[in-house]
Amino acid sequence: ASITNNNNLSFYNASTADNASITNNKYIAFGDASTAGNASITNNYHILFRDTSTAGNASITNNSGSVIDFSESAGAANDGALTAGSIAAPAISIWARGSSPSGAIIRPPEFRASFPTAVRPATNAGRP
Repeated sequence: ASITNNNNLSFYNASTADNASITNNKYIAFGDASTAGNASITNNYHILFRDTSTAGNASITNNSGSVIDFSESAGAANDGALTAGSIAAPAISIWARGSSPSGAIIRPPEFRASFPTAVRPATNAGRP
């Protein structure tokens, strides 16, 4: 499916974006045990992962001024470990709780992450 989100798009329970191609111009929320799956997402605004949701193996392009927010997610195993297939952006803002997205491939080489002051990433996994 090809989706252009100009309002609010939510995934809950155990739902998945699967192999969708999503252009996000507003707000996407992944809640409960949902996942971005293998989706290809171009983010122009804000993506929120909460509860035990994950980015799965999604390929996310985060455009300037956009946010990928893991601050409300405990990870799929409820252990704080977060996953993403790849996250690409010229400058990226990722908010995380407990750890940075593990296994993420960040492109291009310049990577800037914003973490709330109370949160410190557990490792440098996924950073160039």
